[in-house]
Amino acid sequence: MSTSPVSIRLLVCRTEDEFAVCVDYVVRTFARFCGWSVEYCVPEELAFRLAGASRRPAVLLYAAAQDIEGLVAKAAGTYEFLVAVERGPFFGRQFLTTRDLPVRASVLRECLEEVGFGKHLGPAGHKALRLDFDLLAAAFWFLTRYEEYVASVPADVHGRFLCAHSAAPPDLYDLPLVNRLFEWLQKVYADALRLTPLAVVRLRGRPTVALTHDVDRLSKYRGRGGAQRALAELTRPQTSIRQAGHAALVVAGMRRDPYDSFDDLFAVKDRTGAPSTWFFMAGGTSRHDADYALTDPSIAQLMARVRSATDEIALHPSYDSFRDGPMIARQAEALRAVAGKPVRGVRQHYLRFKTPDTWHAQLCANARYDSTMAFADRAGFRCGWSGCFHPFDVEKRTELSLIEIPTIVMDMSLSVYERLPAEKAVERLAALLEASTTRGGCFVLLWHNTLRDEAVHPGYWGTLEYFLSAAAGSVHFTTLNGLCRDFETTVAE
Repeated sequence: MSTSPVSIRLLVCRTEDEFAVCVDYVVRTFARFCGWSVEYCVPEELAFRLAGASRRPAVLLYAAAQDIEGLVAKAAGTYEFLVAVERGPFFGRQFLTTRDLPVRASVLRECLEEVGFGKHLGPAGHKALRLDFDLLAAAFWFLTRYEEYVASVPADVHGRFLCAHSAAPPDLYDLPLVNRLFEWLQKVYADALRLTPLAVVRLRGRPTVALTHDVDRLSKYRGRGGAQRALAELTRPQTSIRQAGHAALVVAGMRRDPYDSFDDLFAVKDRTGAPSTWFFMAGGTSRHDADYALTDPSIAQLMARVRSATDEIALHPSYDSFRDGPMIARQAEALRAVAGKPVRGVRQHYLRFKTPDTWHAQLCANARYDSTMAFADRAGFRCGWSGCFHPFDVEKRTELSLIEIPTIVMDMSLSVYERLPAEKAVERLAALLEASTTRGGCFVLLWHNTLRDEAVHPGYWGTLEYFLSAAAGSVHFTTLNGLCRDFETTVAE
């Protein structure tokens, strides 16, 4: 991602009330998306600021519906172009009391496409258009995961907020809604300002893919607890004779463990030229945590292999760490001691996350980025976003320095939760890859070594190989830290 070649300074007019910091956060995210700079004023200052400007600016007016006509009339003739966004009741007395969407789902669904967005634009005066729904509130709701802070719905057995719990319909997560809204709004300004094709930021281009792996378990039937798992497999009524025989052969050392797929994984990576970000565990006492220690020879060999590649090492904090900053910090330090590479990123084990507590815990551990924000039960865009952005603490109303890079697809979501057959999973991957292709966007794919277990995930390893092979040559592969570097080169005041 690079700064826009067009020097556009957007003047944002909004009320200076207790919610101004929330509005300004969304505006900054929009400005960074566009590569524009931004300044702010209050409605009482709008005409004065415009009259004193050295050149006529582009204006974003955020005001209640009944105030827009008068404000536009007072400023007429002093701006280059103005978009008035109707401010709804979301930023008001009911803030943090209801988790409902601030804009009707039918409107948001319509605005996923440019034509549908255009239906909500109307004239507001000379060189001015009016948007009849609260775009900024909708963007805030998704980016901050607002509903997760106020939700009283029960979590799943792992304490996770699922897509099934959301007030937003599941299909709204199939596309990066906030990216789309920003894209259409930017194009409205670009068309009105008559920017030449070479001067307009190219929003859609070559897709970017970040391949990632959470190393949770090294073996199914060997190592720590392997014998117990093999015995359980042998005694389960639903276990096939073939599975039972495979488990016995693995225990006897005559067959490769189903989770021992790293040779296959590096082979497909070598063929396609895809670097990876590897998330290793460095502690934890829960039965859900890793079956290895960082001192194990097998982990040392795997890390050496990762170091010799163009891959990245990151931390996969343990099951109980998602609200415990000191615990994450200790595990990060333990991983840094053996990694041989900088450790800058985290992804919470089991995607366990509590907003905003987990972000603060990660910052306590000096993390540069997080990539936990994905629904376990459904692939898609949990934050309505593809690529990097800064999260926001809804309670303290502050933007955080951490970079969030939402994961778009976790393999387990497709295989276990959505229960898609492998051939349908390929179609879903392709659709979500296409949807991720927006300015600064990235298709972040999480693939576990355990998906090599054909008895549990039939055809899924072939799905990965097919997808990466088909994408090679037409996408840009990168690591999550590489995404952070690109993101930090953009400037938005």
